[in-house]
Amino acid sequence: MIKSALVARVAFALSFACASMLAATAAHAAPAVTPPFDASVCMTPADVTGALVGTGADFYNAAPTCKALCRRAEADCRHYSNSAAACEQAQIGTIAVYARRQCEVANPTDKLARRSCILAVDTTAVNDRLAVRTDRQNAVTTCDTWGMTCENSVGCQ
Repeated sequence: MIKSALVARVAFALSFACASMLAATAAHAAPAVTPPFDASVCMTPADVTGALVGTGADFYNAAPTCKALCRRAEADCRHYSNSAAACEQAQIGTIAVYARRQCEVANPTDKLARRSCILAVDTTAVNDRLAVRTDRQNAVTTCDTWGMTCENSVGCQ
């Protein structure tokens, strides 16, 4: 879910920057400054939990080390969710760097427009970071629930 939201917000930030560039003098044809990727390079925490098989119930209950396997799967899920969130946080920062540069290129002489553009970029980045934190916490909760359900399955020892 955040991946599509992130791409949408990037598109908004870049369209805002491009609109600012168009508003600049027509004589000044500045190149677009965008990230070199056309899509997210990261998995999302929801991608990780979406890949979990089932609810954890009866997943390892036939194995002699069921509880240990359940705990390991939960830890792996948490690790991958945290890694996905960290990647997204880094990508948000990278996108903001390019968008700020676009603000500078699009508004070379209009300081107020440049500052306004940069403020919009920074606001988008803050909101995206908050959304990723929420998604990470939701994913970790899902990992925990999966692990507890697995451990408490009938026959799991």
